[in-house]
Formats: sequence, structure tokens, C-alpha cells
Amino acid sequence: MSELTKIMLRIIPFLVVIIVISVKVRKGDFSKEELGIQNPESYRKAISWWVLFLLFCVITEMLLYKFNLLEVKSYTFDYKTSLLKIIGMLLLAPIAEELLYRGLFLSKLIQFKVNKHAAIFIIAVLFVLLHSFAYEQTLASKIGIVQVFIDATLFGYARLNTKSVYTSIVMHITGNLIAIAEMYLL
Repeated sequence: MSELTKIMLRIIPFLVVIIVISVKVRKGDFSKEELGIQNPESYRKAISWWVLFLLFCVITEMLLYKFNLLEVKSYTFDYKTSLLKIIGMLLLAPIAEELLYRGLFLSKLIQFKVNKHAAIFIIAVLFVLLHSFAYEQTLASKIGIVQVFIDATLFGYARLNTKSVYTSIVMHITGNLIAIAEMYLL
């Protein structure tokens, strides 16, 4: 199977999630407010969450690099394959995952009277389990599990604190942008 085919198979589910959620919102099955598809109640809060997340990412990556714990798989794909991978990682995955995890799943757990902290924890664990690297037995994978769990927890609190899934989408895009830069530049 070609790399282009593999990448297409990885990004199609994200497109499907985005389309299904969009259709469900238009039909009235989900409300925009329920999913957090609305501007943040405070742009100051949203920007603060983003800046703190960016600082967390940069400091974490610098510390991992300093202690020789930063393992980055370098990618050298052709232009089309690289472009699709970047679009998938930078736009489709963050939008689909945030709509699903911090939009739909988090709001449903809270509607079912699950404590918000427990709901964020449950969603963060689920988020880690559904990322493929969690099943590798490497040091990078174990570090990745911790990083993704912390990221998912921060995304959940940011979404609830700002009442907008847009905040967690921007944070998620930022984290993925750093990962893409490492993959293609290091």
C-alpha cells in the first residue's frame, strides 16, 4: 500500500466525523451550544489558555530535547503526500477530534451528571487509547502517552472554561503544528 493511500485512509475518518457532526447540528440533533460551537465567552480567557498551552509545549519539548528524550520520526514524503499529511494533522484531526471528544463526548458525560473533572479525565483516557502510538513499547511512546493525556486534559478544561470548542481546536492545532515542525524540520 502506498504512503499516499495510507494517509488518505487516515484522514477520511476525520472528514466523516466533521461531516456527520455538521449534518447532525443542521438537523437539530445536536445544538451548537451543547457542542461548544460558539465564540468563547471571553477572548482573554481563550488567548490565555492558548498562550499557556504554547508555553507548556515549548518548555516540554525543550526539556525533552535537553535530556535526549525527544524522539522524532523524520518524514520525507513527496509533495502531495506531505501536503495531505499536514492538512490531516493540522486541520482535519484537530477539528474532528475536538468536536467529538471535547464537543460531543464531554457534553454528554456532563449531561449524564458525571462530575466535570471526572468527565475530562475519562475523555483524556479515551483520547490516549485511540491514538495508535499508545500501543508501542518505546520510550517515545510512553512519553507521548503522558503528553497526550496532559494535552487532552488541558483541552477539556479550556473548552469548559471558555465555553467554546474553538479554544481547544486552536490549542490542538498548535500542538500538532509543533509536532509537524519536528517531523519535517528536525
